[in-house]
Amino acid sequence: MTLTPASLRLRRDAAVFTDKELHATVKAEARRKTDMWATGFDAEDGKKYTKVVTNPETGRKNRIRYGAKGYKIAPGTDKGDRYCARSFGDMKSHGKDCAGADRNTPLCLSRTKWRCSGKVSRRDGALTPGK
Repeated sequence: MTLTPASLRLRRDAAVFTDKELHATVKAEARRKTDMWATGFDAEDGKKYTKVVTNPETGRKNRIRYGAKGYKIAPGTDKGDRYCARSFGDMKSHGKDCAGADRNTPLCLSRTKWRCSGKVSRRDGALTPGK
């Protein structure tokens, strides 16, 4: 099919919504956004976990989203050791201190979920690997 000015005009006119269709589209979009705020999960965000942090000085709340959606966390495994070693390098290159003021960054929260101690992942809650 060749595109002529007349066929382009027909396609453009066909894309115009009636008032009823436009209202239904806007209503569906508002419902989707309401569901997102109610559940605290945005499917387009791609993050698995959320932590709400309250600023003690102002009382404002900040939502920190972290962790890959659909990813299985396996502390104390070879996979965990690889993640901890990789994120240890990221932590050092970005100058993060997960024991200090940076503890509520996505990197440090993910390292906590993986139970990272330095470059290794712990299986239990022990502070040193192997104990």
